[in-house]
Amino acid sequence: MYPFLAMAARGGGTQWIDAAMKLFWWGEHTLSLADGGMLNDVDSPWTGTTVFSMIGWAQCYLVYRHVLTDEFAHQLFQRIEKAADYLYGLESLANNNINYPITNALALELAYRVTNKRRYSEKGAWFADIAFSVITEGDLIYGEGVPRSRISDKGCRSIDIGYNVEETLPALALYGNLVGNTAIVDLAKRSFKAHLAFMFADGGWDNSFGTRNFKWTWWGSRTSDGSIGGLLLFGDQEPEFARAAIKNLELLEYSTVDALLSGGPHYADEGQPACIHHTFEHASMLAQALDRGLFDAIDLEAVNTARLARELGGPSRYYPELATWIVNKKRYTATLTAYDWQYLEGGHVSGGTLSALFDHSLGPIFAASMGEYSLKERNNMQVPTEGVIHQCLAPRIEYIHEGETFSSIYECDATTVMQDDRYTAGGFLWSKDGKGGSIPYELSYEFSDHSLLITATAMQGSLVLPLISRSHEEIVEGPSSLDIIKGEGKVCLAFDSPYQLAYGTKRIFNLVPGLQALRIDLPLEAGQVSVQIVLSEGGEL
Repeated sequence: MYPFLAMAARGGGTQWIDAAMKLFWWGEHTLSLADGGMLNDVDSPWTGTTVFSMIGWAQCYLVYRHVLTDEFAHQLFQRIEKAADYLYGLESLANNNINYPITNALALELAYRVTNKRRYSEKGAWFADIAFSVITEGDLIYGEGVPRSRISDKGCRSIDIGYNVEETLPALALYGNLVGNTAIVDLAKRSFKAHLAFMFADGGWDNSFGTRNFKWTWWGSRTSDGSIGGLLLFGDQEPEFARAAIKNLELLEYSTVDALLSGGPHYADEGQPACIHHTFEHASMLAQALDRGLFDAIDLEAVNTARLARELGGPSRYYPELATWIVNKKRYTATLTAYDWQYLEGGHVSGGTLSALFDHSLGPIFAASMGEYSLKERNNMQVPTEGVIHQCLAPRIEYIHEGETFSSIYECDATTVMQDDRYTAGGFLWSKDGKGGSIPYELSYEFSDHSLLITATAMQGSLVLPLISRSHEEIVEGPSSLDIIKGEGKVCLAFDSPYQLAYGTKRIFNLVPGLQALRIDLPLEAGQVSVQIVLSEGGEL
């Protein structure tokens, strides 16, 4: 509703008000419950998402009451009050995924500002205080997975970068600003700063290991409003925040096809339709940022000279709460994960996987998807159309026996060592369902300024390398080498044993995170294989 009313207020005409009213009444007729709750979908009993309806209604009322008819404004007021009463009593949200108590704090504060009933604000403050109990020593928000108190065998917390930056932190920052709580504002700012270590130079978010990465797309998380509004709340003070917001905005534009935001940069290449859910949520967030004047406060010169953490290079960093390393080199950045807090079995990769490799000029080289795509939230996930080779995009050792897949990505007890520029991981090949464990493996990665050497050791299976590549990119094959031409640069691979292109030059694809890839297999017939990956730009090698 909000972006429709924003258009009406900008002289778009009464049809935009009519559209907003039709949306409201559609929701009332199909999703609204007598007790004030709202269903998540017509065939879903979940009502926690009432917080998002509440936030939307209240923002429409507070900002655009002047464009509404008195009759409709009264009806909207009554619905806000009814939803606020429902959320006031829904204390189960306090123990749910962390985005819910934080967004409920914002919802109840907005309800207070509409109705002037202070009890809503007081209850909202109670929910907001939960934020202080879910911050790691590295300033990351945890709690996207319950119970929030659970710590994995490796000492990990339930963390999802996508949900944190697109939903929890923006809501926390906005709430803190609304109520003038400097402690909450400072917490949101500090945590946002820590999360910026997971943004790539193109504005993409690294959620290659997140607990809920089944809803990850390269630009963020599918069922949330986005990170831009939250980042810009600090954009006038922090050029890095403003740069992150602008880069993410550019990525959203790049991923928009025929005015609809698709679920990843390569959806159009693969012929996948855009989901309208992504569009209306991000349109709402952008309209609110415009109304608050957040873009006007940006110093563009400072934005252009600022750099994101992963653009700056610098030392590698280990995140114990994620059992994950970030390696930063001169021209690329990598993520290596043994993260073992599982939201669903096999949902995110583990096992010492190279879950992301991003070149600052060439873009993503590797980006791990779900281990096996499954509709964990069938109402909130897209189904690939026919003709798509929809496969896992994680680099891995894989062995298929009697139709069952055993892989290094399912090893949650991997031993890992980082020494200088060499990372080594070892364990056993497992199935998604926990079968196997009899075939040992080792993966090692040696990083230099412009290249990466991967060595895989196992007595059975293959090293599978799904190298990110759009379908139009040229492939140059040699007897022991392969080059992928990416604009003015290229990715050069040199193999020490025969390689196979499982599908020729036809690309595989995964809706999570919305990228195409060239699948390269190196059979482990001699027990060990190696590949040298060199990243070059122009004539540089």
